[in-house]
Amino acid sequence: LGWPDLALLCAMSLMASGAYYLNQVHDCESDRLNVKLGFLQRALLTEEELMVGFLATSLVGLVIGLMISKIAFGMGTYGSRSGAVGRLSLACLAEAS
Repeated sequence: LGWPDLALLCAMSLMASGAYYLNQVHDCESDRLNVKLGFLQRALLTEEELMVGFLATSLVGLVIGLMISKIAFGMGTYGSRSGAVGRLSLACLAEAS
């Protein structure tokens, strides 16, 4: 495992956390009726705090994923085509023309 793999694992974990927070907000009443103890039912966090957590974890996860996908496809930070996929796509374009 390299650092891109670990970064993607971190991004997916953040996105899953965001989905869990959003689920807590939307299923609050049914969880209360079914005696499920989540953040809201135990009054550990408010709906607003869960929504901020959802937005923060989801956006950070998306940004990490986008950064890693740019690196994986060889675009680098400034749009240069230096990676293996970038070289392959340029070779295909040159062969087609």
